[in-house]
Amino acid sequence: MAVASLGTGCDEVIEEDCFEQTGTLTQVTTDTLTVDHMYPSLSPDGTQILFLTDFYVEGDQDEDEDAKEFGQGDYVIIDTPGPGEEREPTALLETIGNARRIDFDERSQDTIDEYGLLVQGLDAFKGESTWIDNERIIVTMQNSRFLSRLFIYRIVGLTVVDDYEVEPLGIVEQDTLVERENEPVRRFKFGYRWPKVSPNGEWVAYSRFYYDEGQNIFDLSDDRFEQPAIFAANLNDGRVIRVTNGSAREDQPTWSPDGNSIAFTALGERGIPDIYRVAFDPGQPAEKRGLSQPFTDGRRRLTRTPVEFRVPESSFEPTWTPGNQIIFTSTRRPPCTSRRIRNLWVMNADGSNQRPLVVSEEDDAQPMVANYQFAADGVDRLVVFTSRRNRDEAFEGQKDDLWVLRGGF
Repeated sequence: MAVASLGTGCDEVIEEDCFEQTGTLTQVTTDTLTVDHMYPSLSPDGTQILFLTDFYVEGDQDEDEDAKEFGQGDYVIIDTPGPGEEREPTALLETIGNARRIDFDERSQDTIDEYGLLVQGLDAFKGESTWIDNERIIVTMQNSRFLSRLFIYRIVGLTVVDDYEVEPLGIVEQDTLVERENEPVRRFKFGYRWPKVSPNGEWVAYSRFYYDEGQNIFDLSDDRFEQPAIFAANLNDGRVIRVTNGSAREDQPTWSPDGNSIAFTALGERGIPDIYRVAFDPGQPAEKRGLSQPFTDGRRRLTRTPVEFRVPESSFEPTWTPGNQIIFTSTRRPPCTSRRIRNLWVMNADGSNQRPLVVSEEDDAQPMVANYQFAADGVDRLVVFTSRRNRDEAFEGQKDDLWVLRGGF
């Protein structure tokens, strides 16, 4: 059998599974059919997982028909399975295991951003999240004009129904937008996504875009558009540093173990995502892209997945491990399979030795390791990710559960 180069799979379809899984896989969430569990974030000590779920939406609809719709999920925290622990799958919303919902109560659900726009923590559309330490989290939520921001909360205890009670601590990069407070809000759009805290807990990296339509909506000359680029905000003094220059749509940042580099996803040829890395130096921020300067931030490309006719392959969602490896999602074909779906891969920090880490016939994505600065011993061998394995084959529209891989990288 002739085997093609890495990333293109085999020359023929192989029936048997020739990928040998290393490490131990454990299912974290166990309702098997009905909802998605998304954007997992492993706590700094590795004992808990923060994620977004649609699990509670149906119950909220039963209480109030106008309360929520699918897509308006909730943040919950669930205990990480211990070594050897098994959680049996259940059916149809019977349980979400030992998860606790984050309760945006009266003092935190009606947050007002610097434009005076309401952010309803209970019903807002939400996105990615990350831990700062074992008590503070950063979450992505939209305000009343559907503009996404990054909000900082502290977990202060449990409510009478065993949900987590939180208090608001602030908004990431609030001061930068305050400087534009005299501009018409209705004509200024922005978005913040993919927060990730540095190993020392001092900085948060994220993807940000701006679109300012200017004073005259019929005159494009004063429009200011900035497509998604990587920025970092200091959580202590509020400084904001441009990390990438916006040469392409850039998001999904992840920090190196020493905090001196950031890997991220950017669109390459034909709009196909690949993974890059760039140095992080607060004293030398990147400049905004100029028309004659496509790449001026010193980035280095780590993946270059094949571009094939009609079926391009891609690599994205990097997460840097304490052992200086980068785990990522890719749609390239693993060796000895003929399918192009999302699986987990791993590579050295310089992009060398790219190899499959988790391979299934379903979909595996969104890897996340602990913030290793605070992590307990051995957490660097733990990664949480989403997967559609163990779903009912008869169910159309497979849903994501959370899984943990111990070891194997």
